[in-house]
Amino acid sequence: MAISVFEPISPAISRTRWMLFSPFDLNKWLVLGFCAFLAGLGEGGGGNVNFRTSWPGHDVEPAVDWVREHIGVIVAVAIGVYLLGFLIYLVMVWLGSRGKFMFIEGVVRNRGAVAEPWREFRPQGNSLFRFRLCIALIAFALVALLLTACGLLAWHDVQRKEFGASAIAAIVGFFVGALPIWLVMWVVHLFAADFIVPVMYLRRTTVTEAWRIFYRELLQGRGGTFALYFVARAVISLIVIGLATMVVCMTCCCAAIPYVGSVILLPLTVFVRSYSLFYIE
Repeated sequence: MAISVFEPISPAISRTRWMLFSPFDLNKWLVLGFCAFLAGLGEGGGGNVNFRTSWPGHDVEPAVDWVREHIGVIVAVAIGVYLLGFLIYLVMVWLGSRGKFMFIEGVVRNRGAVAEPWREFRPQGNSLFRFRLCIALIAFALVALLLTACGLLAWHDVQRKEFGASAIAAIVGFFVGALPIWLVMWVVHLFAADFIVPVMYLRRTTVTEAWRIFYRELLQGRGGTFALYFVARAVISLIVIGLATMVVCMTCCCAAIPYVGSVILLPLTVFVRSYSLFYIE
């Protein structure tokens, strides 16, 4: 294992340059870009939606009456939309789990392939999918409990149609409670993406066994080293996001198009994947 979080940077850059530019192979870029596109599916959250709350009071009453009259239809449509969205999310997480092994195969073996790694790492991909689904459900349950608690806290102000101390406390409480949930989920996700997937790839094992191997052979006794790794990865992620944003702007938002962006930004994703591999080498 590398004794410094800085040590893997140079070999990761060298491998990225060697893989993608020595020589430049458009076909490899297109195939690896597709694998990177699949690997990124099911990650990240949705965008923030801002609702205007400056409606006059007399405009609210008709809307409330309409909602009451059509509450059955509204609930049915909401449930249908939610189930459809959840189904799409499941498909994306499954494809993303399979794609992660296709992408790491391409980085390790310096090749662009789709069908062969898709078949070869099917057990590992499905195992990772089940793990990611469990983590997502746990996160959803925790956020739901937090929202319920905050809703109960703010209920007094809601009934009185006021924005008082209870509502403010509920909003503050939500963000305070959501922060540790987000941090824990980020750490688990980073562990899985940077270390568990490589262990599963190399040992051809399930996600449960990969966690045991990771703890026994890598993490145990090296907590401080991995804490520094998380800090370094956070910094690298910020730099990568900044560079990706610049590329998106320079390409007139072409890099923001799904798959097209994965191909254009391939050097960044190959570097990030290589960095974690060299770290545990």
